[in-house]
Amino acid sequence: AKKNEAKKYPAQVVKHITPVADAFGEFQKDAKELLGKYREIDPNTMPANFAEAREKGKQHLDNYQAKSTELATEQAKGAKADPKLVTDLTQQRDLSLDEAIKFFNLAIQLKDAETSLDAVNVVRYFLAYLYYSAAKYHDAAIMGEFLAKNYPKSAGARHGAKSALAGHLANYNFSTPDNREWDAEQMVRVAQLITKNWEGEPEADEAWMMLGQIAIKEQALAQAAKSLANIAENSPRRADADLQ
Repeated sequence: AKKNEAKKYPAQVVKHITPVADAFGEFQKDAKELLGKYREIDPNTMPANFAEAREKGKQHLDNYQAKSTELATEQAKGAKADPKLVTDLTQQRDLSLDEAIKFFNLAIQLKDAETSLDAVNVVRYFLAYLYYSAAKYHDAAIMGEFLAKNYPKSAGARHGAKSALAGHLANYNFSTPDNREWDAEQMVRVAQLITKNWEGEPEADEAWMMLGQIAIKEQALAQAAKSLANIAENSPRRADADLQ
């Protein structure tokens, strides 16, 4: 039954996404990307369950990381780098990234009562990391914060919180000065969540240090002082905070 259920996913995605992809609007680009991915899925090779989908996602994740390393090594050669190899490695890396995201999302869809929560949360952590790597910063922030907020004791919660903060920071940096207020508010909210979960630990101190530095850069000195004040007196980062 699960196998037949899994086979329906590509067809369902294509059915519901096609009208969005055909209509001009803010979601058209994302819809076309999804459509391109799911039209290419062979339902006969679909994973039958969470474990199979997770394994496929992990294989693509490993390949993404391997290709990223190979690409960085080649690019480090500068003028001596092989342009064709750089192009090929970039395409292979990006394809593996897309495939990893696709299969990890499918794994979450296929989880059932027998799937351990720890296993699901590891997949969620992988997705937060991959979304950030794919420059899907809002998705990375949502997934990372979900982990940190709902499962703070899970293996990927701290990394998820960092992904959330980094995702909002990336959106902040890409926004125009007039449109940064919302992202700044999200960073403060995530920093507060990190402090609630891990007060006095490096993750909390780093979050407030980062927000303090951003505020100083924006010449918002009152906000900088407020952020840096959250770093405890006995913290290793207290001296750095005092120097800001």
